[in-house]
Amino acid sequence: MFGYDVFLSENPHYEGLLRERNEARSAAFYAAARPLRNVIAATVEAARRWRRERQVIEDLSVLDDRLLRDIGISRADIRTIAQDYAQGRGVKRSAAEIVAENAPQPLPRVKAPRLTAIEGGRRPEPAPAPVTSPAAAQRQVAVGCG
Repeated sequence: MFGYDVFLSENPHYEGLLRERNEARSAAFYAAARPLRNVIAATVEAARRWRRERQVIEDLSVLDDRLLRDIGISRADIRTIAQDYAQGRGVKRSAAEIVAENAPQPLPRVKAPRLTAIEGGRRPEPAPAPVTSPAAAQRQVAVGCG
C-alpha cells in the first residue's frame, strides 16, 4: 500500500471508502469508454448493413429479366430494394425466399393402377358399356354381353 491507501487503511471506514473509490474509477472509465463503444457498435452495424445489401444485390443480379419481371421488379430497382432490405425498411424477405416462392412447382407423381393376375394369369374382362338406347340393348343381347 502506498500513499493514499496507507491513509485509508488507518480509517475505520476503509472498506467502504475503497469500494466508493473503485466505483468512481469504474464509472469514470465507462463514461470515457462509452463514446468509443458507440463508434465501434455503429461501425459494426454499418458493416453488417453493407454486407446484407451486397448479398441482396448479388442474389437479384443473377436472375434473368423475365424472372425479375415475374416477381415484380426491374434491374433498375435492385439497388433500392437492397438498400431498403439492408436498413430494415420495406422488404422483409431475401431474394432467395422470393425466388423460391415464385419458382414453378414440380407436378405430383401419379401412380398407375397395378394390374394383378387372376387365376391362370388372365386379365379380367372389361365391364360392358352401359346401355343407352333400346337398339344398343338389342345389339348387346345378340352379341352375348347382356
